[in-house]
Amino acid sequence: MVRFIGAALLATMLSGCQDSCDERAYKDVQKEISNRLKSPSTAVFPTISEISVEHVEGQDCMHSFSGFVDTQNAFGAVVRMQYLASTVPQEDGPFKIFILKLVFGT
Repeated sequence: MVRFIGAALLATMLSGCQDSCDERAYKDVQKEISNRLKSPSTAVFPTISEISVEHVEGQDCMHSFSGFVDTQNAFGAVVRMQYLASTVPQEDGPFKIFILKLVFGT
């Protein structure tokens, strides 16, 4: 019984670490994408539960994010942009972000 509780506690702790890693990586992706927009202050990103997040098997805290951002273009019209981004953890500091795709879409 004690082993079961210990295993359940460990799984919960590891799950929390993964969630924290996901959130930190997603925030870094949002910053990098915002820096590439015409009007970064107007960027509206969905929550992490509304996008596709894949973990690289066998690699701790490496992700692939596929989602969208709503933002204003140079004329002030709100447009939706689709993106695909990958993250690689760095020893100290933010994630290294690779924006693989950032295009107008629906």
